[in-house]
Amino acid sequence: MKKILNILFLFSMVFNLGAQTVSTFVAQTGINFEAITWAEDGRIFSVDYVDGDIYKIDAQGNLNSLGTYSTPLGGAMDAAGNFYFSELNTGKVHRVDMNDAITEYASGMIGPAGILIDNENNLMYVANYSGNSISVIDMSAANPSPTTLASGGGINGPDGLAFSPEGDIISANFNNNKVNKITPTGEVSNFATLTGSTGSGYLIPWENGYMITGAGGHGLFSLSATGEATKLNGTGALGYADGDLENARFNLPNGIAISPSMDSILITESSAVGRIRLLTFEDMISDTNEEMITVENIEISPNPASEKLHLIFQNKESGKAEISLLDIRGAVVDSLFSGHINTGTFDQTFILDKQLMAGIYLLQISVNGSIYSQKVVF
Repeated sequence: MKKILNILFLFSMVFNLGAQTVSTFVAQTGINFEAITWAEDGRIFSVDYVDGDIYKIDAQGNLNSLGTYSTPLGGAMDAAGNFYFSELNTGKVHRVDMNDAITEYASGMIGPAGILIDNENNLMYVANYSGNSISVIDMSAANPSPTTLASGGGINGPDGLAFSPEGDIISANFNNNKVNKITPTGEVSNFATLTGSTGSGYLIPWENGYMITGAGGHGLFSLSATGEATKLNGTGALGYADGDLENARFNLPNGIAISPSMDSILITESSAVGRIRLLTFEDMISDTNEEMITVENIEISPNPASEKLHLIFQNKESGKAEISLLDIRGAVVDSLFSGHINTGTFDQTFILDKQLMAGIYLLQISVNGSIYSQKVVF
């Protein structure tokens, strides 16, 4: 298996976290959200594993059901923008195309859950929750069908999947607190243990390692590249509380997805409280080499904002700059500035061209290709 370019890019960067804040993105009682997927073009998909709805979600958290299936669980996107979701009770994977049309893609799996796609090599990996195994599908085949990559070795109710920088698969067990590493040839070993959680959920590459939901412990964890686990939200006691991440509380956090701009994370709660939570970082990711950081001391006022924004930052390097306002899906909703800026203080007030709906947005600053952003509330 070749290393995947976008995964390598993510692992070569490090989050300049600043403040880490949890807010509520969706709150609709009666929905049992499972996995969530955030596409490069900003589309968001999630599924209700009890009622079976496949949801497409807009930037304001509004839900649009595309259809109903039998216990849908995991999801993933391919390079062409198609969304795939698993169906536990039928052993199938279905595809949602760019026009939201749904077709059956593959069958023959045993209780499929999480999906992971290697776009470079046209391979799909599926975690078989009920079969305690990992399947692989050749997506270039005329009739895609699964073969078993790995089973046994501690795989127990596999849920979320992610790639390691070396091309291994990191697999989280929902039935216990173990996380496995699976080589491209199917060898299984224990990678990590989530002490403080009776079950693991889904995971994403994050901060030179992974962020993983501890569903059984009602918490979020970070995993280092060598498997050391750290709880991120305090005690992780069951409950509901927004605010700073350390004191935030969750109810069965399970699905997790990172934004295209890689500075916001969505987390589903797999209980009938019907919530999707949004974790935002005050600062955008920056290069690991601090000498390459060109923009500092970003100040935005007023925040919350309505019709105008006053932006101040210190710029270390003159050059081409782009300043844009993005919704939480990463889509540009207003281009504020494009041109040359000099070193020193940038100080400008922008009158917004568009009336924005209430919600959370990102002000993105690009200077000579380096990108920074901060959260803005309207």
